[in-house]
Amino acid sequence: MIDSEASSADHRYASNFAAALDSSNVGKPSSIYRGVYTMTPLADSPASEGVPTIEGEVKLHMISKGAGMKMMSLSEVLLRFDYDGEWHELQLSPAIGFQNNMFAMNSFGMRPQEELILSGRSDLSRFRLAGLTQPVCDIGPARIMIHTPSRDEVNEGDVLPLDGKKIAVGTVVSENCGFKISMTLREIDVRKLGRKVINYSILNNIITILQIRFFLLQMQHGENNNGHAKVSLLCIGIQALMDAYDSLIHLFLGLSAQFMFNTFSVVALFKFILFSMLEVRYLLLVWRSRRQNQFNEGGMDSIRRELGWLYSRFYGTLLVGMVILYNFYQYLNVLIIIMQCYWVPQIVYDIVRGHKRPLSWRFIVGISITRMIVPLYALACPYTIFNGEVYPALASAPNSTEATLIVCLQVAQIAIMWAQARFGPRSFVPWICLPHVYNYYRAVPSVQDEELGAPECVICMNDIDLSEVHDPESRPVITPCDHIFHAACLEQWMDVKMECPTCRGELPAMT
Repeated sequence: MIDSEASSADHRYASNFAAALDSSNVGKPSSIYRGVYTMTPLADSPASEGVPTIEGEVKLHMISKGAGMKMMSLSEVLLRFDYDGEWHELQLSPAIGFQNNMFAMNSFGMRPQEELILSGRSDLSRFRLAGLTQPVCDIGPARIMIHTPSRDEVNEGDVLPLDGKKIAVGTVVSENCGFKISMTLREIDVRKLGRKVINYSILNNIITILQIRFFLLQMQHGENNNGHAKVSLLCIGIQALMDAYDSLIHLFLGLSAQFMFNTFSVVALFKFILFSMLEVRYLLLVWRSRRQNQFNEGGMDSIRRELGWLYSRFYGTLLVGMVILYNFYQYLNVLIIIMQCYWVPQIVYDIVRGHKRPLSWRFIVGISITRMIVPLYALACPYTIFNGEVYPALASAPNSTEATLIVCLQVAQIAIMWAQARFGPRSFVPWICLPHVYNYYRAVPSVQDEELGAPECVICMNDIDLSEVHDPESRPVITPCDHIFHAACLEQWMDVKMECPTCRGELPAMT
């Protein structure tokens, strides 16, 4: 009988020991808890006069390593205040937390738990709490108890699910400032979140690789028909800025939760490669194509001035945009929708200049689709990582209306560019709104008829029939500098150079 009871006790002891090890943080790279806090005046404290009662959200981050039954944890406690909606760190020293599994193993029926004891000096100028007169508050000891709730602890009517996640209950006291903060937090499933972050990063990296491919195709397309000069600098510049901001935002997201820093840093690296090695280079190609004469005739000093002008304005815009993003982050969803109109500058540029098909259709469709995926994921996916638990959520997410608006914007821009390619860049613009367009089919001056007789096209070296009006390829055209060519010959020439073959004067677009 005694042997049986001893055997049963040993079995319970082993079970509790296994449960304690299973519930510990040993082997977990990080633990994140989120919940609510209540700040109240400290009873019987002369410094508590004027201390307000405040409620809000609280987060607890721990990076732990197992050392037997002892947990060394670098912890931070983040509080959110209603006056600004921002997270503020409660400055505490690194904690030495003792995991009280031994008590659970020695007292049958008790749940294993951990206790963190923290202290520190918190600079209240970061909180700007009304009623607190002390500039620095001595905090400590702050005690946070972490354990897995059992069925016995859940009262009837409670909504706390028994899913194995831990809860943390803590108290932070400051004697000299006269306040007490009580907090209740629940563990976030870091492993599940980590899998979602990895899937997100893989998707983002695939998108970036596809965008690199599309930009290479467009650069090749421009070299084949001298299309670089027909591309809008603002269109490519907006896309370069978008990828630069993407790189910075993903780097910031990696820093906000250290356990996934490597994953987000890879995403940031891919975006940086796309931005710095392709898009900025393509901007330079477009800029140089428009100023070919200055580059050829001005020498190195002129080239340096031109490049300085381009880079100073581009990176100046990048810095201004970073300031706007930082100060208006709560309106990031609106900024995302506005940035999705990156094809509009190209549409307007084609209308003003009369350019036809400056961009490859593979580039247009591929970039449009790939640039929609991440915004749609952040705005419309109910299982996105940007839900506010660890990574910030967009102000209105999930929002199917804004997601639909992004799709409609892209479809509308592609439809307009298709109409420009099919019917002409100015076909849908009212004539009263059209800019002045040079008429290549104007009447040939009479002096040309008398002196030249049958002029010769210097491009194909054949005679030009000045009376031809029906054949669109053989029809004569006259440049602003009064040189005559075949229409088809000059159009092919202008695909290579936008200058007169005879006098090298600049030519307007032919529509």
